[in-house]
Amino acid sequence: DMTGVVSNVLEALDVAGRDMIGILGGSGGLGFQLLSILMVIMVLYHMIIFMLDGNGRVMVDLTKLAFTWLFLASMLAAWTSPATTGGVMKDVSVAGFFLNAIPSIANKFTKNQNATEIIVDKHVVAMGNAFKVLLKEQQYEPKPDEGLSSKILNYGKNWVQDKLQWAFLVEDAVGLIISSAILIVAAGFILWSLLTFVFVLNAGQVMLYIGLAIGPLLIPFLLIPSLSFLFNGWIRFMISAALYKIIAVLVALLALGTIDQVATYSSNMATKDESIIFLSLMVLFFAMLGKQLMGLADNMSSSLATGGSSSGGAGDSSKLVMFAGRMSGGKSGSAKSDGAKSEKTKPTTK
Repeated sequence: DMTGVVSNVLEALDVAGRDMIGILGGSGGLGFQLLSILMVIMVLYHMIIFMLDGNGRVMVDLTKLAFTWLFLASMLAAWTSPATTGGVMKDVSVAGFFLNAIPSIANKFTKNQNATEIIVDKHVVAMGNAFKVLLKEQQYEPKPDEGLSSKILNYGKNWVQDKLQWAFLVEDAVGLIISSAILIVAAGFILWSLLTFVFVLNAGQVMLYIGLAIGPLLIPFLLIPSLSFLFNGWIRFMISAALYKIIAVLVALLALGTIDQVATYSSNMATKDESIIFLSLMVLFFAMLGKQLMGLADNMSSSLATGGSSSGGAGDSSKLVMFAGRMSGGKSGSAKSDGAKSEKTKPTTK
């Protein structure tokens, strides 16, 4: 049972991860102590700046600092406790929000069912449905009689088909063999996509637990403007890791759903005029596409969290554009330099 194996692996990872995410959090953890120390330092800093400059903004700065401290202290105080007690309040804490609230959005796309189980089952079913292409209908409805000329043409066509029946049989056999080979490769890519899906889920969970484990040491630096990038980087990292499951589920639903539609069409509605090899290639294409996009789930999640543009692949297209820009710039620059040299070397006439 592939679904049970995946669920057991994720549950084991969850048990191991929850033991470490609360070590630095909580009201008595190291993160809260660091927050208190930085709060004292920043209060003294604003008081010293006020005494030196006397700009009258000390109350505004201290008020902002107090609200920021209150917000961060609330996060650290309830770091994991609501998430581990269960019930309706489990997603209020920081750990509950990233571990439960955001990944649970994936269940909305699977009709509020467990998205992990649904996607694993879809991969297994898709590997079987891919071979439905071989059941393509060989019968087709004849065209209605349109007159004497149509009868003559149809008679001639039937006579030629009867005489060359062996050729069509050979062609069908060759097409069946080629399609079978293509579909076996497609099934391999679907299995590869399933393994990548499991890897993406585990990678996202590991990143979430690592981020929650060291988060209490990075969150307090929001109090210091010049070091707030540590907090910003942490929050982007956490959002990206939480989106792994959502992106992987959406990719699987699109790719596997298309494969199922092609297989259903091939077995129920396709006619003799449609090539079984072409339909098999469509299945192979979407199987390869699903596997490739599943491997890019981390890039797409990072791009959504950071506003980047690396979700399209390895970035070769952007390199080509930049290279073309440099080439054009280099050519124009060299033309200008050649012109400048010609101006310099141009003899002057008295």
